[in-house]
Amino acid sequence: YKIGDIVFALRSRMNQGTFFADPAYQGFETNAPVQVQLDVFTDHVPDLKDWRLVHDTGTLWRLFHQDGKWGYSLHSALRGDDPYQVAIFDQDFLTGNLYSRPAPDPGSTPFFPLRYPMAELLMTNLLARGRGVMLHACAVKLGQRGIVFAGTSGAGKSTIARLWGDQHDAVVLNDDRVILRLEDERFWVYGTPWHGDVPDCSPGKAELAQIFIIDHAGQNQISTIKPVERVSRLLLRAFSTFWYPAGLEFTIGLLSELCLAVPCQDLGFRPDPDFIPFIRKHV
Repeated sequence: YKIGDIVFALRSRMNQGTFFADPAYQGFETNAPVQVQLDVFTDHVPDLKDWRLVHDTGTLWRLFHQDGKWGYSLHSALRGDDPYQVAIFDQDFLTGNLYSRPAPDPGSTPFFPLRYPMAELLMTNLLARGRGVMLHACAVKLGQRGIVFAGTSGAGKSTIARLWGDQHDAVVLNDDRVILRLEDERFWVYGTPWHGDVPDCSPGKAELAQIFIIDHAGQNQISTIKPVERVSRLLLRAFSTFWYPAGLEFTIGLLSELCLAVPCQDLGFRPDPDFIPFIRKHV
């Protein structure tokens, strides 16, 4: 799979059977040279209890470190205290092993090794090592221009994606998670398969032309953000490696450069027929 111009390969190491291809990923399939190699196992799940605990969300996942390797354990209240999936990555996250327990219910959803949140955790770490950043955002490719609508949960990202869905000259890259990268001295926005309420997502990319930080409002209006506030506002909506200081430093630096290169404004929006013409006028 090619996501954000990074190519992942999944290789089955199972004794029997295989995993299925998640439909959301089908548009991201590629024959390009592999950059990240992941081996998939279901015969056992390693115990990371002797590793140094780096971070514990208390619900979804725990991060460990030992001997230059990183380990993630994923947990579910429905499956008891033991992790249902464990991943062990090398220092730079370019190779790794994914271990999963078989689903207890034979009629449950077919197994896919990169199901939420594993893929997002892997991508967040890869990007923080000098490659880019992932944002909570809806992104639209309008002609050759990329427009990002960044927002926290409930801010209206999926609503905006639906409003753009009927526009013949626009492509919704994603309604919830997009990737920003600096390539050839230009910022680009990429679609991902990790969508929210709107299942439409595209493997395409566009040169970034505008960032709006969105929220609901009584009318469509744009306001200026003070330069000192732009980076902190975007960082709040970014997937950052706060447990990895070098990665966090890179992310802040990249967002600082982004805010100097690309217009970034507040957008209060009302989901009515005037919204699309309003945005077209201001981009």
